Amino acid sequence: MTRADLLALAARVEAATGADRELDREIDRALFPQYWRRSETGSWFSNYVHRPPAFTASLDAAASLVPEGWAYHIAVRPWFDVFQAKGSVWAFGQRVASFTASAATPALALTAAALRALAQEVGDE
Repeated sequence: MTRADLLALAARVEAATGADRELDREIDRALFPQYWRRSETGSWFSNYVHRPPAFTASLDAAASLVPEGWAYHIAVRPWFDVFQAKGSVWAFGQRVASFTASAATPALALTAAALRALAQEVGDE
């Protein structure tokens, strides 16, 4: 998975309107390819023991994507009948967030911000 692929996935997460198990599977497949295989028909499947976390639905699952040694913050703003969730991640010691995302839910926002942070560690292949 290249940096561009992870950034495109982050953009899709940020644009989502709610939890999406297919998006969870795509994130899991991108970050944990050792659990996934292609069938003879070309579709993807994971081994029977591995079930992708609900990154787009659960803050705990989204927080598991934050790079080790980094901090995160979630802000929810329900002003003027407009709900906005913002997720930010940064390396400890930094004064400002390195990667942020706005999305429909806190889990989506944190997932997108974490994917952007992870993308910086991936070389373009």
